[in-house]
Amino acid sequence: MRENIVIPAWQTVIQGTTIKKFNFFPAFLGTFWLSLIVLYQITFTYVQFFDKKDEFFSMLDNFIHKSYFNETIIAVGCILLLYMIIAPIAEAGMVIMIDNESK
Repeated sequence: MRENIVIPAWQTVIQGTTIKKFNFFPAFLGTFWLSLIVLYQITFTYVQFFDKKDEFFSMLDNFIHKSYFNETIIAVGCILLLYMIIAPIAEAGMVIMIDNESK
């Protein structure tokens, strides 16, 4: 398996700049999405450890009643939807590129 699949695929990724360019945007979206998850976890940990529930929920209530709350929810939803659509397409494209290079 190593000689037949892994090494040729690794060589294709190292030498092929098309694959790196093709995967940039999906990788960027994945990094952004995981950063949002880490931010949520840090906020939750901060609120729990320092017992800041009242201040956090009052800040969250103020944010919900701002005029840009709907735009924020729509933007996060679009990023998630875009990531869910583009990431599998990019992964399939990279597999096809690696398969074409190995033939």
